[in-house]
Amino acid sequence: MPFWDWSQGDQSGDVPDFFMTDTVQVDTPDGQRIEIWNPLFKFDFKPVPQGFEGKWTRLDHTLRWPASENAWEDSREHEFANSFASMRRQVQDQVAVAFRQSNLNDFWQATEMVHGWIHGAIGGGYAANTGGRGHMWPLEYSSYEPLFWLHHANIDRLFALYQTQNPSASLQPSDVGTAGNVFVADHSVVDGDTPLLPFRRDHNTFWTTNEIMDWRRFGYDYPDTQGKSTAQAQATVARLFSGNAREKFAAGQTAGFSLHSIPNSDDSAYTDWNIVAAAAPLGLPPTFVVQFSLAGDSSSDASTDVGMWSVLMPEGHSMHKRAVERLTKQVTAADTTLHGTISLTTSLLDHVEANTLESLDERDVVPFLREKLSWKLFSGDGVQLPDTSLNAIKIEVSSQTARVPRDSNTPIEYENNTVTHTEVTTEKLGGAKLNYHS
Repeated sequence: MPFWDWSQGDQSGDVPDFFMTDTVQVDTPDGQRIEIWNPLFKFDFKPVPQGFEGKWTRLDHTLRWPASENAWEDSREHEFANSFASMRRQVQDQVAVAFRQSNLNDFWQATEMVHGWIHGAIGGGYAANTGGRGHMWPLEYSSYEPLFWLHHANIDRLFALYQTQNPSASLQPSDVGTAGNVFVADHSVVDGDTPLLPFRRDHNTFWTTNEIMDWRRFGYDYPDTQGKSTAQAQATVARLFSGNAREKFAAGQTAGFSLHSIPNSDDSAYTDWNIVAAAAPLGLPPTFVVQFSLAGDSSSDASTDVGMWSVLMPEGHSMHKRAVERLTKQVTAADTTLHGTISLTTSLLDHVEANTLESLDERDVVPFLREKLSWKLFSGDGVQLPDTSLNAIKIEVSSQTARVPRDSNTPIEYENNTVTHTEVTTEKLGGAKLNYHS
């Protein structure tokens, strides 16, 4: 199955050139090289499908990163390339967060976030003052973007690798909360036997998650999983998805920083840091983005983006429910059903290397983050939301011990000693305790 592997940080390289050119050269069966229109560059609507709304009715082909919401704009492929380059490390770290999860539900949740990042990197329009939205960003139109399929094949590949690494993994029952749709009612409990409408197995039945856990039944596989054992899959995960921190340690790039030794062991350890985010969906737009940054050392220094939490839903999702919620009560973070985890460790190591942070130890990191960590909340069209919207989110910081095996084919082990540092965010809007009141 062809896929675009965007998950390996700097090792993923730049966006391939042939994604961004309107023509491409191909070799024909008779040995000739010819130039054709590039099917991965754009999709032409012939005609625009019925049911499209707004500006999308006036666009006769897919766009990436248009300069505005006007229908006459062209794609800006350089913005696509720059956006992906700026988030590569964060993408790798987020995939590493996914592979450390102990169950399939949490793996799915962590993967869903980075899945949204790539939608934004391709389509554009998710951040303030960056132009209009391309087709890949709003979910209603994203499947028309040619790269949608290579992107989702990579998501499928990551699931296949996780399942090979964890052969007993299964989807556990969970409440969909307010994320119901035309097939699943709000607050329904779904599990591996829930029919996956509208995907038919035959004339009378629909596929279920349990029935398609083995992707090979559909006649395809991936190089990382074909004929691979659990141990081989674990080695692949350790090699590709241990996050940037392990790469820095192995390369000796963390000047002035050393791993902690573990008594009676050849392994070492460090303190791993994460942002833990939660949100009440009915208090926010269907699609929203929380952008996290660290302030510079002086007022003249620019802040540094350290990650984002994105939730993608169709634009009209739950509009009626949201209106009722606003009339009946104020939405607060106590109503949260959406959750996300964003890795901070690599960004903190950058500061250790720059001698602006002493170490990854709690005594150094907590005051550092209390002073420098901030966030902004945006709607799906890149408009910053007012402070009152921060009532619907809760941002905390947590840490846990990460054990680095000497054997590079063994994944990093994260101990069950997570500590939540409420003091980092408690005095900030949308933080651990303090909410905005008008």
